[in-house]
Amino acid sequence: MNEELISKIVQSNEMKAIAPQIIDILSKEGYRLIRVRKFKGKKDTMQFMVERKDLEAISLGDCKKLSKYISTILDMENPIKNNYYLEVSSPGLERPLIELSDFKRYRGNVIKIKINNDKMQKVRYTALLVNCENQNLIILDKETGKEISIPYESISDAHIVPEYDKLMRNKIVEVN
Repeated sequence: MNEELISKIVQSNEMKAIAPQIIDILSKEGYRLIRVRKFKGKKDTMQFMVERKDLEAISLGDCKKLSKYISTILDMENPIKNNYYLEVSSPGLERPLIELSDFKRYRGNVIKIKINNDKMQKVRYTALLVNCENQNLIILDKETGKEISIPYESISDAHIVPEYDKLMRNKIVEVN
């Protein structure tokens, strides 16, 4: 896994050195590390977002098992000097899109995307993810209705925007 991808996945400096080790163990167990973040608080939280490689739902048992693996590595390597909570979770409804394969998988969804343009200014869009071909995303900007091509390497952050009205309609249909 290349360094640029690891820096998109691992958003905590303390974790960057041991991230390949964690990614390797999770991969061998049939999981994929989506993102690692540190949240500051009275006691910091290290959040590890994971998904199953077979794309089945993550269970509480999965989180418990992976928590033990990750905790063992953290205890051995000790990259975090202060006390913290360890959180292992699924990506959830507002799932981050990190790897190119994520964008291909979630075509047709509304996303929020932040890019760095040529002037290194951050530009944000809420858009429909139309396509992902080669190393470019094609989005339909929700605000202007224009189709925009964005190079994958310029993306600094992206995640799914849940369409709650669709979710609720589906839920109502399932109940009836």
